[in-house]
Amino acid sequence: MKTNGLIVNISSLSGIYPFKGAPVYSASKAGIVSFTRALGDYAKKNGIRIACLCPSFAETKLLKGVDKRLYEKYLIPISYVIKALEIALDDRSINGVCLRITPEFKIDVYPKSKL
Repeated sequence: MKTNGLIVNISSLSGIYPFKGAPVYSASKAGIVSFTRALGDYAKKNGIRIACLCPSFAETKLLKGVDKRLYEKYLIPISYVIKALEIALDDRSINGVCLRITPEFKIDVYPKSKL
């Protein structure tokens, strides 16, 4: 059996903190967060890890045409997302958790404790 693989799911901060303006989007992203957390032990038993990246708003084409006042205080540079991926790749303790990516906290692990 091969070991040391890493599965990286991409969610959103809306998967942790529901965005009232987009309930379906928030629910789908929360599903990814829950899926990642639920698979942590299974992944570990099979020699791999699973992590989820949860960025707030990143400067991408997706935001083109959206009123910047709606998201500017939550805006992060794409480099934060890349750094979070590097952390997930390098830190072998990251498994079954999400990396929350925000302007305030930069990158931190969510949740802090196991279920």
